[in-house]
Amino acid sequence: MNIFISNDDGIQAAGLKALAEALIPHHQVYIAAPEYQQSAKSHALTMHDIVHARRTHLYPGSAAEWAINGTPADCVKIGLAKFEEIKFDLVLSGINNGPNLGIDVIYSGTVAAALEGSFHGIPSFAISHYSGAESGFRKAAEFIRDNLETLLSAFKWDYNAVNINFPPADDYEGISYCKLGKMVYENSVQRRTSPRGGEYYWIAGDLLIPPDQIDTDVYAISRNRVSLTPIRFNFNDFHEPLIDSDQFKLD
Repeated sequence: MNIFISNDDGIQAAGLKALAEALIPHHQVYIAAPEYQQSAKSHALTMHDIVHARRTHLYPGSAAEWAINGTPADCVKIGLAKFEEIKFDLVLSGINNGPNLGIDVIYSGTVAAALEGSFHGIPSFAISHYSGAESGFRKAAEFIRDNLETLLSAFKWDYNAVNINFPPADDYEGISYCKLGKMVYENSVQRRTSPRGGEYYWIAGDLLIPPDQIDTDVYAISRNRVSLTPIRFNFNDFHEPLIDSDQFKLD
């Protein structure tokens, strides 16, 4: 297969390394990933600055590699343009260090890179590992390698992507096809005071998993299962308005 890999943790990230090394012996692997950490960039594009692409040779046996000083979405757009003569069978984004569950998909650069691939009509997967441990990355990469054909045949590909999350423990309890859950964070915005008396904020927090979301990715991960969630970039929530349109004043 011709496989395009990107991520948001950077081209030298351990998760991308594990994924590339698992796939390169078996497939033609092309890589275009951020030069530096780009987590939580969502689907941002670099519109008012120059984006540089630098050839790299980090992964022996890869078909081509580029480090791009832009966002994950930049990397996929530019990478697919660079490799325009290649017909890609799939786009893989990750393996991300940490989960992308529930509402996290709105902020995630990992998910954005996969969605960008889907915009080009290519089956695309966003891949994340809950703990980001080295052994976990290897196990997740091996799962992807061993199940590529199954994953591709498991879903309808109509300009959508699939969000995959791996649990912290390596002995998975199974696979769950599930929807996005609701994320709750404790103390997600922390206000602090610097030594000079200035106020600053730290956006973080501990994840709380509500116990009643049994059909969601959040619940699946809490049960040590791999979650597979089809996603689509579509904020449309159309419904009939509460009042008639002729009640609006136009004068």
